Amino acid sequence: MRHVLAVPSDRTVPQPLTNAPALSDWLRASEADSTVKWCLPNQMARALTCERARACRTGEAFSLVVFSWLEPDDERAGLPALRRLLGERLRATDQVGWLSERHVGVLLPFADASGTRSLVDDLMASYPTTLAPLTCDVYYSDRSREWRDTDHARGGVSRLDSGRRRRTEGARPASGGQGAGVGAAPPGAPGSAARASVQPIQVLFAQRPEWWKRGLDIAGALVGLVLFAPVLLVAMLLIRIVSPGPGLFRQERAGRGGVPFTIYKLRTMQLDAEARKPQLLAANEQDGPAFKLTRDPRVIPVVGCVLRTTSLDELPQLWNVLKGDMSLVGPRPLPLSEAAQCEFWQTQRLDVTPGLTGPWQVYGRSRTSFVQWIRMDLAYIRKCSFLHDVRLLAKTIPAVVRRKGAH
Repeated sequence: MRHVLAVPSDRTVPQPLTNAPALSDWLRASEADSTVKWCLPNQMARALTCERARACRTGEAFSLVVFSWLEPDDERAGLPALRRLLGERLRATDQVGWLSERHVGVLLPFADASGTRSLVDDLMASYPTTLAPLTCDVYYSDRSREWRDTDHARGGVSRLDSGRRRRTEGARPASGGQGAGVGAAPPGAPGSAARASVQPIQVLFAQRPEWWKRGLDIAGALVGLVLFAPVLLVAMLLIRIVSPGPGLFRQERAGRGGVPFTIYKLRTMQLDAEARKPQLLAANEQDGPAFKLTRDPRVIPVVGCVLRTTSLDELPQLWNVLKGDMSLVGPRPLPLSEAAQCEFWQTQRLDVTPGLTGPWQVYGRSRTSFVQWIRMDLAYIRKCSFLHDVRLLAKTIPAVVRRKGAH
């Protein structure tokens, strides 16, 4: 599986370039009058991977700031100004270079939310007003409240007014509203305000599924939906008979790269289950952010218990697999509230597509600690292969029949 350096918006940062003579020539010419050494794409990718590994071990925060322009001509005009500003402001430990032919990256080790915000605001405010606007995307590892308050709540991208003070001073909004640059100039024109997006760093490490894995998912999901369609229909009918409300349960979970998606399950709890959860947290039997309770009073009597202990309530997730939100095998997706409480090293499980089953279901389930659960997921990611997935799928069947750890 490959890491994808991608900006999850309307722009994509390609894979690091293997042959970039134009960039090399520019670097040699620019370093003569700059105190900052610019790296090539493969060097930046390596530095980003190493910095993430260090942060996973130490817990120290870091950020990646990505600058780009809308047009090539804007880039050629703006690069000297950006190079000068970075040379005046970056620390000796910071790294700057190309992520692609159109994107400049600044890697900031040991940079928390306030430090990164300060640098970005200063750079964007100091960027010459006569040039076309500079676009800035901030990717952060700092899981403090300061970042989470502006984080995407449902897969969207948070936007920060990036401060272009010089550019917007004296500009009056056309309709009396508030906001940077509103009414000052049309987007993309000199003097218009830029904005900076803010996203968790894990979106950059999301791995595209290999062709064999996606093929296995599609084939398995289609066969499973056809075979279990009668079971699903009967189960949903029984749920509606014994408990007023829909037969399906929908919930937002953290998917590949941390991007939220809607997961589908057969409803096994009362309609007010989520509202009652805070009252039961004190009785939680699972350590860490996950919530597990053997005798959960919210479960629908008989029908809900049977569906949960037999894992039949997970069958609708075959639709998630078919859509590509999930895979047949992979780390189990956590609810957004639980995923937000994970330590930074634990977010490595978000590198791959979450799964319907995985090592946790086969080897541990509710009998393992949360740290053991995460380590199982990371071990799976490291040795993922076609045969390994087939083995886990085969071992899932006896684990479900024995109801090992299911409740």
